[in-house]
Amino acid sequence: MWFRDKYQFDILKHPRPVAYSGTLYCPGKLFLATNLVEGLERRDDWNEGRILAEGDRLQMWLNGIQVADVRDTTSASGRIGIQVHGGDGFKGMEIRLRRIELRPIRPAP
Repeated sequence: MWFRDKYQFDILKHPRPVAYSGTLYCPGKLFLATNLVEGLERRDDWNEGRILAEGDRLQMWLNGIQVADVRDTTSASGRIGIQVHGGDGFKGMEIRLRRIELRPIRPAP
């Protein structure tokens, strides 16, 4: 299933435009925030991604380094999904999850 108006926290190495893991992607808009620092992801170890979505503000961290802080109104709600793209270039790739935490943000007093 393809969601055209949802956000993706990408773990990737994209050649054009240049973008590395920790990039915020939105179909139809491409990259809303581009991480240009190669090597933040741990290729043979666990990676920790953190997302704070509060109103129209989206903040992301990869392994403790902030990689995005943007405002966008494309989507205010949705599902959480984990994916590996299909195709020959991704054969043998797997995703292992150690822990996922979801916490609601308390409304302002």
